[in-house]
Amino acid sequence: MVKNSLNKEDYRSRLTRRMLGDALLELLKSTEYSDITVTHICEVAQVHRTTFYKHFETKDYLLQYSLFQKCIAPQIELNKKNKEKKTPRENFFRVLDNGLSIIYEDKEFFYMLLSKRGNDTIILTLMQQLDNYLKRELEQCDGGKMIPPSVFAEYTAGGVVSFLVICIREKMPYTKDKMMQYLSKLIIFP
Repeated sequence: MVKNSLNKEDYRSRLTRRMLGDALLELLKSTEYSDITVTHICEVAQVHRTTFYKHFETKDYLLQYSLFQKCIAPQIELNKKNKEKKTPRENFFRVLDNGLSIIYEDKEFFYMLLSKRGNDTIILTLMQQLDNYLKRELEQCDGGKMIPPSVFAEYTAGGVVSFLVICIREKMPYTKDKMMQYLSKLIIFP
């Protein structure tokens, strides 16, 4: 678990979290997740292990935080800034479109991150992040009148991330627009 309330953080705490997250993402470029230790992360971030544990309980929580900051948080901010009322489907596909842009901008990083068979924790973390985002979106609109948000969110997150992993492992054989076209046909909102 990420320690402290993210709303009450001071600048130094945010900076430390970012440094630790950046260090983990940098290490993932050359090292499998299972081989990375808290000590390695701290060495790259140039912080002491006790500082790490003041902010995160485990490297898995740091991974969740880092992937959230890289992939999901920018999308949430975009949705907040967009004053126009959108349906959950429109918001979701805007998030997917922006997320695919992030992946295409840093293809090599995501290829290294997701193409290794031993990085299941990373794939599960991405699914959890997308699942949580979808649940929030759906609960705000219909409260689960058609399909419970948790069922739809987990099902959809699993499908989307699996599709992305397949595309990334095959070195992105489709354009971003083609991927969006496929996803819009595969995902039917309640």
